[in-house]
Amino acid sequence: MTNKFKDATQLMEKSPLMIFLLCMLGVFAGFSGFYLIYTINRITSLLIKGQLAVNNIHFTAVLLVTILCFVISRRILSKQVINLSQRLYWNIRIKISRLLVRSGYTESQELKNDIYSAIHHDAITMMMGSNVIINLFTNFILVVSSIIYMAFLDIKLFAFSMTAIVIGVTIYQIGARRNSMHFSTSRKLESVFLKYFDAIFYGAKEINLDPAKGDDINQMKILDISQKSIYSDTRGYMGYLKSMILGQLVFYVLIGSVLLYLGFQFHIDSSTLVNFSFLILFMLGPIENIMLSIPVFGKAIISFSKMLKIVTELDNNNMPVIKELIPEKREFFSLRISGLEYHYPVTDKFSMGPVDIELRKSDIIFIYGGNGSGKSTFIKVLLQLYRETGGKIELNNTQVGDHNRDVYKNSFAAVFSDFYLFDELYGLRDVSPALVQEYLELFEIEKKVSFTNGRFSTIDLSGGQRKRLAIISAILENKPILVLDEWAADQDPEFRAKFYKIILPVLKRKGITVIAITHDDAYYNCADRIFRMDFGKMKEVTMKTKAIYSGL
Repeated sequence: MTNKFKDATQLMEKSPLMIFLLCMLGVFAGFSGFYLIYTINRITSLLIKGQLAVNNIHFTAVLLVTILCFVISRRILSKQVINLSQRLYWNIRIKISRLLVRSGYTESQELKNDIYSAIHHDAITMMMGSNVIINLFTNFILVVSSIIYMAFLDIKLFAFSMTAIVIGVTIYQIGARRNSMHFSTSRKLESVFLKYFDAIFYGAKEINLDPAKGDDINQMKILDISQKSIYSDTRGYMGYLKSMILGQLVFYVLIGSVLLYLGFQFHIDSSTLVNFSFLILFMLGPIENIMLSIPVFGKAIISFSKMLKIVTELDNNNMPVIKELIPEKREFFSLRISGLEYHYPVTDKFSMGPVDIELRKSDIIFIYGGNGSGKSTFIKVLLQLYRETGGKIELNNTQVGDHNRDVYKNSFAAVFSDFYLFDELYGLRDVSPALVQEYLELFEIEKKVSFTNGRFSTIDLSGGQRKRLAIISAILENKPILVLDEWAADQDPEFRAKFYKIILPVLKRKGITVIAITHDDAYYNCADRIFRMDFGKMKEVTMKTKAIYSGL
């Protein structure tokens, strides 16, 4: 708990002293509320006894000051807690986002679902929990102060009342635990609903061709989920309502017993009975608020623990500090791969390697092979998205390891088959608009896209045009090696020919090494070297040898 408090104060960017002062302000707000009730009770007692003056300046001043103290302290406390909860909410999201950027690809993908759950569900739950701290803390002080005051008024009534309060709270807690199970079921059903809703949303093209698919999902899956969720939520909310009503009933019975029976039984004067009943009635609201706040606060602590666990795991997967491997100009003259292997964690899955290959500056390299031959796995290991399980990689005669892997990866620009197109040139500074325009014209999309203030005017383009914009972005990164995964597959025949015969030579003259996965055998003569992958093995082939595998 101490470590969690320390982590929370760091994320809120507040010192422990500031948190302590806010706690003291909460105590002050709670006592202000109690003192307001205490003052009203005193006025009531004097009024019943006929001892209250007509113009009582003393009580008027006390009431005004107490009300002001209560209102102002609650306002300041509320503002500060809301501010802190927002800081905690956004700072932990920003921290996860920053750590995700520096984490290993494989590790971050394994945590993907947990990360999404953390920054959406857990972050919101935590923020809601931090917001109820105001009511939880202030109401706790109010209740404790009132209980002490009850003992001061009459010890016999206090003992009877505490018994009734404990019974009421116990009834509420028993119901709360049972109701939480219903809400937990509903929460699980929500995840299942999102799964099937995603199927409708992302399978829109297939469903548009055959609406019966969507009808089946709605009727057989979503409708059943909705009915179960409605049942669980209804049971949960009705359970809370019943518990609350029973708790209120205990308090009302207690008030009735004090006024109609216990006062006579214990020979208590009327002013004390009225004050005691008024105090019980006043405590009902704070106790209910505490009971409602505790589950929310408990969930917030659980969510915060989950988020800290994600932060710790991402932090452990963080890449080491960059150490220079190549000069700032990113000069590149050789890439040597020796005995490179990759075995998937599941032993019976496909393995890649060993691969031996050496590339030079300005080489145009084509790689081809059948589906499942290992091309994409090789590219991911080459880019160090996957860590090799055997062999070594040397860039400019320097072996790549943990101490320089970050810079090695920064030597590559890539357009994957499932690429993501950014609308701005993130990570780049002082990009020449004239150079961007030149590439837009070279790739024949200058009539569709313009470049202003560091961003593209649109990325709402056809599949082929989006790929052209993606490769322009990659080239502008000015990396020495460009990796393309089936880039030309979505291009029309005319532009495909231009890419191989005109654009690739332009990149070669600029000193860029291109590694392209492609099956466009009609243009294999545009490559300096060709490699074939089969069952995870890579072999260099000549154009004559390639003709044997033209069916692949």
